[in-house]
Amino acid sequence: MQTTQNNYNYGRKFRKYTYSSIPISFCILALLLLNSGIGNRAHAVNTDHETTSNNTPTPISYPKDNPTALTHAENMVDMGGTDSADNTNYTISRAVSPSTSLTIATPNLSTIAPVGEVSYLSSNVTYSANDIESYSLKISYASGSNALKGDSSSASTITGAGGKTPANMSSNTWGYALADANANNTTLTYNTMPAYGSGTTIVSGNAESVPTTTKKLVFASKFAESATSGHYRTKVLLSLTATPKVVAGLDSITYMQEMTGEVCKQTPQKLKDQTIPTGGSKVLIDKRDNSTYTVARLEDGNCWMTQNLRLTTQSLAAAGHSNTLTSVDTDVDSFTMPTTLVGSGSSVSRWTNSSIKPYSATFNNATNGTYYNWSVAVAEADTSSLKNNVDAPWSICPKGWKLPPSTGDGSYSQFMNAAGIGTDKTGVTKIQSTPYNFPMAGHVYAGRLNNNGAWGVYWTRTANDTSTEWAGYLYFTSSKIGRVTTEFDYWRRSNGYPIRCVAIGS
Repeated sequence: MQTTQNNYNYGRKFRKYTYSSIPISFCILALLLLNSGIGNRAHAVNTDHETTSNNTPTPISYPKDNPTALTHAENMVDMGGTDSADNTNYTISRAVSPSTSLTIATPNLSTIAPVGEVSYLSSNVTYSANDIESYSLKISYASGSNALKGDSSSASTITGAGGKTPANMSSNTWGYALADANANNTTLTYNTMPAYGSGTTIVSGNAESVPTTTKKLVFASKFAESATSGHYRTKVLLSLTATPKVVAGLDSITYMQEMTGEVCKQTPQKLKDQTIPTGGSKVLIDKRDNSTYTVARLEDGNCWMTQNLRLTTQSLAAAGHSNTLTSVDTDVDSFTMPTTLVGSGSSVSRWTNSSIKPYSATFNNATNGTYYNWSVAVAEADTSSLKNNVDAPWSICPKGWKLPPSTGDGSYSQFMNAAGIGTDKTGVTKIQSTPYNFPMAGHVYAGRLNNNGAWGVYWTRTANDTSTEWAGYLYFTSSKIGRVTTEFDYWRRSNGYPIRCVAIGS
């Protein structure tokens, strides 16, 4: 019987192992023929038989009771020692389904064992595993067994082989070996069986999967001429232990709204002037309108969208989503997206500079994204109280994401300092390059899309220090970046700029 835990769901806790264990039971009948003209012989069988003759043994038909490989699911914590992992947990992604398989072919644990010679019992063991980080196949005595023992009180003591080949095995010893299925039993090294609870690793590795592998498990014994006849038995436990693969960081999520600070922290981080490591970026889905965005953990330790947000009332409607945004999937308590201004080409319906209306333009192409005035960007229909360098508490970013502030963690300045993006022309080239991909999308002003391809302008969530008509933004031209430091500027909140969202992981 195989036991495998595979009902993993994201956010739940599970044991750090999967397991499948097989106790192997066998017995050895050593029949010593004293003063017989026929060569002394012994039988190893796996079922009980009475032995009364001191002459030529009566042939026995095996297996008498049709024995098969016993399988038993035994919790590894019972083994104790270093194998016990009952108190260690991992959070496993629902995208992972760890599994293990351990089987033993129907063992033929019957043999004739001539005294003074080495006899062998063997059976093929097949194992596999998937969605794991590491695994180990271990062997030991099973619970209740601690030696190869005879039934009678006068039975000979059978000790461990001690890591010897058959040619060097001492009398009244036995041991085990694991080898390729076609290996020659006579050339293997046989080891002493470890005590229950200690478990010796006979195969191990670090891998995401272990293909179906078959090995031969061999038991060798050597009885002395003086060995007491009788049944010699023991039970062996073979266990496959696996540590489930922990899918962390961006690899563990599918939607923008599943982002958390911990997910970001677990994501491999891009270092300055190095490429993003595997798992450090991913395309995620915005649940609200099914738009997809590439996100990455950048040099500042935070996770950034590397594309401009494209959310509009039209895209919400096309996805069957209400234009009322809530905390279920948005960085807001509640906000109703206003009627979107309609426009095409370089002209859109006029943006009124003298008042602050929460409109957004319908530009939502994959490069430039959508242009939002600041009121829409921060999801506040009434922003009159936001000034004095106060950060707006909301945004239309997906849940788990925010607009960057002008200073502090998650700001443009922190990101650019960490990435080594300067304010000169070289910095302009770098901020537009992969993986940052800030396009010169221009801005909407005075009823038109201006400077498309010549300027890049992006909102922050920070209000102006004196006026309710201005808010903070980042801009760059072909020769200069207006960094969010002393060169940081405030422009009218009624202008339309793209936005980027950030999730704090630093």
